[in-house]
Amino acid sequence: MLLVFSNSKSLIQHYKTHSNKAENLKCEICDLTFVLSFSYNVHMFLHKVKMSTFNSMSFNCEFCFDMFTSKEAFEKHLLNHIENPYQCNQCHKFFSSKMKVKQHLIHHSGMNNFICSIAFILLNKSLTEERPYACEYCSKTFKNPTTLYQHKKIHIGKRPYVCKVCSRSFIQQQQLTSHMFTHTGEKKYVCQYCGKAFALNGNLTVHVRRHTGDTPFHCHTCGKGFYDSSTLKKHTVWKHKTLT
Repeated sequence: MLLVFSNSKSLIQHYKTHSNKAENLKCEICDLTFVLSFSYNVHMFLHKVKMSTFNSMSFNCEFCFDMFTSKEAFEKHLLNHIENPYQCNQCHKFFSSKMKVKQHLIHHSGMNNFICSIAFILLNKSLTEERPYACEYCSKTFKNPTTLYQHKKIHIGKRPYVCKVCSRSFIQQQQLTSHMFTHTGEKKYVCQYCGKAFALNGNLTVHVRRHTGDTPFHCHTCGKGFYDSSTLKKHTVWKHKTLT
């Protein structure tokens, strides 16, 4: 399919989607890694700016063409690009996730601007996630029977994998293996945005969402989004007095 753009700025931004690589891009200066080539390019440009000795000149952003007279303000602007790498091809505003771009594009589509955000979230989720397997104990649904089987162990109290150090038990062998890193002190999961390291990959996943703004867990009562399921559960109990 041939894509046509109304101006050169949109075309330049579109070219970046073709340059994204499947493997992580590693910075040779600070060893941070990036999934998106756009974030990587901004990061490398930020190193160049930080090493610059000129403070009185005007700084031009080569990613959105904004201009700055302060080096400090320009560096903050580039960090914002890294945290918000997804751009609207209509008005060139940047966002932290593809979902937020989709929500934003509604305003350019000619549709009614007064659209329920909760309905949009639930509709998008239903179109992208089919979960035909339901738990007989709590009605929670899953994509495949294997995940359902593992989940049901929570209800029947089956935790066969026990840590020899602290006696904590787990449902899966993989959970125990990850848990052992908390005893060894090894932190091999590193955030590509700030360099903070974690012992568990799950903790890194939640942490990265704070950089990207991704909130996959939504309250069915008010639609508010959260970074992880535990925070959502606390919200439903304290805000809506709902027991889970």
